[in-house]
Amino acid sequence: MKALKFAVLWGVLVLSFAGYGFWGAYDEARQLHFVYPLGFTLEPTVGWAAYGVGTATLVVVGLIIVRGVRFGWLGKGWAVPLLLLSSSLSAVSPLVIIQLATRVRDYTGMHLFHGEHGVWLVPSPLFDLGIPAFAFVVFVVWAFIPKPGREEHR
Repeated sequence: MKALKFAVLWGVLVLSFAGYGFWGAYDEARQLHFVYPLGFTLEPTVGWAAYGVGTATLVVVGLIIVRGVRFGWLGKGWAVPLLLLSSSLSAVSPLVIIQLATRVRDYTGMHLFHGEHGVWLVPSPLFDLGIPAFAFVVFVVWAFIPKPGREEHR
């Protein structure tokens, strides 16, 4: 894959997570008959986009690592530590993004993720640890499966 394809894949993944957050909240706000439903969508959009950044980064880095192992420019011994490092970073990045979003109040007066809206941190272990752990296992298994049409040299 070329760098542009990786960038497009990353953007599509982040936008799909953010879109899920936006449209889910927008639909809920309309069902509750909010006068201004768009104001209700900012926190879920930012929260899901944060999860999307972590997941998209992990997927793109994982694909690069698997490609390196399969094409021989990255040793299999490096694949597992690099995948573990990228999984760890993608698990932490949503929490960092959400924490930075809480600081927006200092500059704009908007209160993001405060009070009961801080419930965004409750599902964090599921998304912050579950998705990277699953992707880590998938990429490690994928990296160690021989490339089709190529025999292993012993």
